[in-house]
Amino acid sequence: MTKMNRVVRCFLLCCALMAGMEGAVAQGAYMARAAIEPVNATGFYMLQVTPELSAWIKADLSDIRIADSNKAFVPYFTRNWGAYAGATEAVIPAGIISNTTERNFSSIIIERGGGQPTGMVSGISFVLQNAAVERYAALSGSNDNVRWFIIDDHVLLQRSFEEKKWNYTQFVNIPPNKYAFYKLKINNNHTDPLNITEAWLIAENAKPVARREMIPNPAPAIKQKDSVNHFTYVTVENRAPYLVNEIAVTAGGARFFEREFAVFIMASASDSEQLNYPVGNFLLSSSKPCIISIPAQKAGTILLVIDNKDSPPLHVTSVSTRQQRQYLITWLQAGKKYDILAGNEQAAAPQYDLGHFTDSVPYQLPELSFSAFAPINHVAASTLKPVANYWIWIIIIMSILVLSLFTFRLIKDVQRQGV
Repeated sequence: MTKMNRVVRCFLLCCALMAGMEGAVAQGAYMARAAIEPVNATGFYMLQVTPELSAWIKADLSDIRIADSNKAFVPYFTRNWGAYAGATEAVIPAGIISNTTERNFSSIIIERGGGQPTGMVSGISFVLQNAAVERYAALSGSNDNVRWFIIDDHVLLQRSFEEKKWNYTQFVNIPPNKYAFYKLKINNNHTDPLNITEAWLIAENAKPVARREMIPNPAPAIKQKDSVNHFTYVTVENRAPYLVNEIAVTAGGARFFEREFAVFIMASASDSEQLNYPVGNFLLSSSKPCIISIPAQKAGTILLVIDNKDSPPLHVTSVSTRQQRQYLITWLQAGKKYDILAGNEQAAAPQYDLGHFTDSVPYQLPELSFSAFAPINHVAASTLKPVANYWIWIIIIMSILVLSLFTFRLIKDVQRQGV
């Protein structure tokens, strides 16, 4: 049994060495590092996901790691930051109570449900199945679902681009009103109707609601090109591929204007494939601020394509981007040094036990800063990685040889005892 124990111990030692070498190779895949300021007292701290940090990481934050001086990863969880605001816009569901098609027209009637905010409605979002067609429609309002009054007789339902799987959201901007019912009458042009599945109202909410807080990204460079094909192309170049949750656009050049425009977001200027997939179509109007909310995306370059139709081009005076205010919450020990590692395309979101106890961690915590991010030396990493691989193969071969030797001797001993 003694020799058998030696075989087992040798095998476990080889496995441990191999795991250690694999861990060293995996950690070398991170692209940048920043030093966290020293901790004076052991406890929970928060670190803000700054624009500089967001330039190095993936949009879902899955490749952020906090490492101690021994290169061991420290558990953390992310916390989104919000603030309570007064009268603000709320997105509320509207029930589709009628959807009929007669002759050349479809009529969809929606109702503002009971208990919904009683503020002014300034827009309606229709969720429909993707379709490569354009339709014109008229929108009316009613307080009793009997007498109808026109709101907008020239609503354009555009060719839809996929926003989420199989669906597209068509936003209709309308003059503020307080109708209880809305009817969309669509001209089908002697073809089959559109498949509208949901409707949402954009209404003023008098109750305080939690809203995401945003932080500004560094100001981008803006280039505008007016084309003879009635379109204006605005290229927005960020200094780095920051995370973007909001885009604010201001324009001038006309006393009154209302232009539709498409938004394309690319992680870099060379990411031309994204020019086939617009984020969506939006409205640039002199009547209200243009602030676009989108799911978090890496935005190195943003392209705005404004449809001027027959009007003179506008002058885009500013484009700014913002990202959601987020923090990393972690438990750090006094006297230890910690780094933030970022930029690993192969990394998956970590699953720490700490994530099950987020409600037990106080909301107000000391905030730590960190140094500027420095790229990890890729030359050194590229030379060390093959060396690590060689060592792994050497250990594997040595393990096989040692195990074979011990097995051979064990068989010999068993044969002698059998004789």
